[in-house]
Amino acid sequence: MIEDSICSFSNPFLEKKDLNTFQNITGTVTSFRVKNVFGVPCYIISPKCAEYLIQVCFPLWEGDLYVRGLKRLINTYTLDLIINRHLNKIKGYICFPPLAVTLNDKNTSDCTKFQKEFYDKKD
Repeated sequence: MIEDSICSFSNPFLEKKDLNTFQNITGTVTSFRVKNVFGVPCYIISPKCAEYLIQVCFPLWEGDLYVRGLKRLINTYTLDLIINRHLNKIKGYICFPPLAVTLNDKNTSDCTKFQKEFYDKKD
């Protein structure tokens, strides 16, 4: 029995022209219990879970979180990182293949902008 695994969905070559191809893919989608997840471009959440996450995640705050799969501490300063602290309680799952994708353009990413502003304040 597999108890832990690390999954990574990364498509560094995904461009706007590829989105139609992705949308037309058919096949079985499988869900997996998740302990850590990075990036939240698409999610489904119950009203009860939303209430809980609003209470425990906002305002956004900084803290360290040990990620077993990465074997290191990460600094939590964005919503997706802070949600990691609560995935066990909210019984989070991921789908594979993903139900949605993002171009994840670091030039326009809110996370990249926030990260730069966050670390500029520390200097």
